[in-house]
Amino acid sequence: MSLAAFRQSCSPSSANGAVAEIVRELCQTARGDLGFSTVPAVRVTNVQDAPRSYTAKLVLTSSQNRSEVLLKIVRRGATPADAQSLAAKEFRILQSAHDRFAAEQRISVPKPIRLFEDCAAYAMKFVSGRPLTRAFSHTLRGFLSSRRFIACVVAARDCGRWLSVFHSLPTAPASAQELFQRQISSLHARLDHARTRQLLDDRTIVRLRQRFSIENRDAPDQPVGLAHHDFGPHNILITPAGICVLDLGDAQPQCILHDVARFCLEIDILASGWSLFDRRGQYEQLRDAFLSSYGVSLNDSRLELFTANGALALMLTALPNGKSSPGVSSWHRHLGRYLIQRLTIAA
Repeated sequence: MSLAAFRQSCSPSSANGAVAEIVRELCQTARGDLGFSTVPAVRVTNVQDAPRSYTAKLVLTSSQNRSEVLLKIVRRGATPADAQSLAAKEFRILQSAHDRFAAEQRISVPKPIRLFEDCAAYAMKFVSGRPLTRAFSHTLRGFLSSRRFIACVVAARDCGRWLSVFHSLPTAPASAQELFQRQISSLHARLDHARTRQLLDDRTIVRLRQRFSIENRDAPDQPVGLAHHDFGPHNILITPAGICVLDLGDAQPQCILHDVARFCLEIDILASGWSLFDRRGQYEQLRDAFLSSYGVSLNDSRLELFTANGALALMLTALPNGKSSPGVSSWHRHLGRYLIQRLTIAA
């Protein structure tokens, strides 16, 4: 949906009555929850049309107040009832996380405002900040002063602390053994694709299959909890108050070290894009600050399965498909092989 189309949807005369109803209810909510004394005017300034949702930035203004709100309309699910259920689940997780992080310093999530369950949508406070991806990229390219590099190390440490707190949130019980087996099955399926596309040699594939045997039914002391599932610098903002983590929509019970391995992989990706080896010292400081704050080490054997899965996924999705340049695909494959070799050498 384009910005113009969404603006038209907000009009009371629009055929898309659901969006108009959300905006009307949000304006009424603003009189209490957002501190407005009168019903505010609404201006739509940005719309993102993603496969699973629409998000729109709304600016609410009156003669004395101004507030920025992010509206998310969930569009995934086989039926409208599925989308409504997903929106309600995402909103509950956001509420629980916001209540928990209210007691913490320098780490937060956006403030939830209201759930519009009938419309499979919810609103939260818009958070303005600098994407952590950009800050880390500039660091690894050597563009930042030592003072700003230290600020990035502090942000990486805050990320580890944020994730540790998030993983402690209550969630539905889940079987560590079952979740671990899913990860192993996923790894073996990716190894089959890697063999078919000749991305790895047979010796490496055999060693990985032996190391992560599908017959091994025991999860090696894998902690289970509420995992973010998309935790990386691209979903984290640096604000004057610290870091704010976005996009909790995929959070679900999982082996929580999956999030740790994913964050490290994304730092690997940022570093490798600008020569992993030229900036290796700075890259390792960022990674180690995150890991030490979370409470694990890079050599923790419990991370290995998730690192291998992430590296294989990176290699497979980086294949030239007309949508990504061969250069980007090439260094993604190189990084994936480097991470796999690091695992097999350590075995």
